Amino acid sequence: QAAQNIHGSYELSISRRGSGGSAMISQSGEFNVPAGRTETLGQATFGGLPPSSVDAELILYWNGMTLKCRNNSET
Repeated sequence: QAAQNIHGSYELSISRRGSGGSAMISQSGEFNVPAGRTETLGQATFGGLPPSSVDAELILYWNGMTLKCRNNSET
């Protein structure tokens, strides 16, 4: 939940691998989140796959700062 109004941009990269092959999804864009609100910036669904087969990275840019969040199934 945003403590104050936030404006910035994001990059979301998701990759998955399975017996049927692999896939890569990239989403990016601008966002505005009013104070007191929670927003979904991007999402993807991979049916029937265990979480260990999916890697994701979200990068947020706002107020001159960069925040990287990563889910790496190998760690």
